[in-house]
Amino acid sequence: EVQALQMTSNGITQLPAEITQLPNIVYFACIGNAITTLPKGISNWEGLTEIKYQSTILDSLPFEFAYLARLKVLEMQNNTADTFYFPNSIGYMKSLSEILVFNTRLDTLPASFSEFKKLKSLTLAMCKLNKVPQEIGKISTLETLILDNNNLIELPRSVYKLKNLQYLSIKSNKIYALHDSICMLTNLEVLDVRGNFLKEFDIAILKILLPKCRILY
Repeated sequence: EVQALQMTSNGITQLPAEITQLPNIVYFACIGNAITTLPKGISNWEGLTEIKYQSTILDSLPFEFAYLARLKVLEMQNNTADTFYFPNSIGYMKSLSEILVFNTRLDTLPASFSEFKKLKSLTLAMCKLNKVPQEIGKISTLETLILDNNNLIELPRSVYKLKNLQYLSIKSNKIYALHDSICMLTNLEVLDVRGNFLKEFDIAILKILLPKCRILY
């Protein structure tokens, strides 16, 4: 039985429904295909642990996506739809440990993001985000948070409650200051603030607030 399937530059705009009849598949990647929707039967992939979409035109994931109970890694890169939406059901995917979204326009993130129980790495880079929802601060398992190349002018204070956070990158945004509450991130090892509007004085304060953290500026 097929356990891994990668479809690269096949010139298709729709995934054939037949691929949902692969009960033993654990890895799936769709790269360079202009697909706009996913077949509903994707929930049949009960053993799927990793899924990647690159250079697609998806505007959302179906609600049924949440039935992929063993999925650990979700990757979405270079998606060219006007806006991409996560279904609210995604927060109830208890096995997800890594989400990577790159060069994909996100309008908002669902409140259910606060429900992740095992998520360790979250990357939302080049997503045209104007703000980070407060709910991210409730993902207590998060160790890596990358928010590079967005339109952020601030971080919600809830982010400073992420006690397990070790790596925080906010490169190339529009941030002028970080709140003193950042000192609560006692396990932070690397803070990357390059490409923002922080002044030398602000960096000096950060070094005092985070004496054990390597600050890139």
